[in-house]
Amino acid sequence: MDILAQKYFRKAGVPQLDAAGAPVVERAPDGSEKPVLGGERDARQVFHRLAGCWTQWGSQHSYFDSDEDAQAFHDELCHMLADQVCAPNSPQWFNTA
Repeated sequence: MDILAQKYFRKAGVPQLDAAGAPVVERAPDGSEKPVLGGERDARQVFHRLAGCWTQWGSQHSYFDSDEDAQAFHDELCHMLADQVCAPNSPQWFNTA
């Protein structure tokens, strides 16, 4: 877990969420809103970043028969990452959007 936090957490550019999971926004004087950005603070954010990207790619390339299959892939992949059943190589931790 220490290596995950030290090496693979994104340090900036991650939209921050409130306790309910809604994006935190700041309002400019002109009334416009922009998301508050920061770093990843929780391993679950990292797992969802990786699994979410790979699920999106799979959906774009028709790897799944249904939305339910894509969701199952995402959920199972997050579970496997959290239980350390699988782990991607270093470039994936760094470069997966």
